[in-house]
Amino acid sequence: MRTEILLAGNHEKLPEYLHNFFELDETRLEVLKERIKKFDGLVRLFVHPYFITADEEEDGFSQQKLNAINRAINILATNDPAKVPPLMIMEGQEKLPVLAENIQEFNSEFLSGHPKFRDVYIIPTRAGNSPEPAPVNKIDIKPSANDDGDIREYESDANWSVLTAKLKQLGVKKILIGGMLMEAVKMTDDGKLKGVGCVGATIRHLQDDFKVELSNLSYSRAEWDEDVRDNRRKFQQELKR
Repeated sequence: MRTEILLAGNHEKLPEYLHNFFELDETRLEVLKERIKKFDGLVRLFVHPYFITADEEEDGFSQQKLNAINRAINILATNDPAKVPPLMIMEGQEKLPVLAENIQEFNSEFLSGHPKFRDVYIIPTRAGNSPEPAPVNKIDIKPSANDDGDIREYESDANWSVLTAKLKQLGVKKILIGGMLMEAVKMTDDGKLKGVGCVGATIRHLQDDFKVELSNLSYSRAEWDEDVRDNRRKFQQELKR
């Protein structure tokens, strides 16, 4: 049996271990709910983990950090579900067809043999490198939204609300977030650090409803910069307070 994900008007088939989080049937929802309960409400979430790959030239490129992210995903995707919390990956709708290829490619490089892949839950996001969730159901727009800006803002808020509500329904309490990209920058008004990039935006949308922590397996464009790494460590500590 293979999972079908609606993608730009077509049905793209993915391997059976990849599940569209918004299309889980009652049986899979119950399995996921019990697994989340076993780990006291914890899930692991990676945002756009394959945004930068080893064959891309990037300023501040860190092969070591990319290797660590890929290795962690494969360990979580192949380990005994009783030993690791559920793995969720936010990935752009247009990149879903190559997601399985990325996971399997890095699996062959980092893990010996051919271990069986376990359940991985995919949260499709809007095209264009946005972390905004893309639920299957169409969002109803407020009649008062009278211009494109208002409509788009309302739709975005509604999409995040769909994700938040579903996570709560499943008993999620804590989310450990990694992936790309994550920058921590100081705000001029209050001097506090703010997470930016897709990982930072995801944290901002989820931190009011869940205990959110930033994983060390998050990637910046400037991994070589000690100030960047220091700001990220400070931001991690702020989230834990």
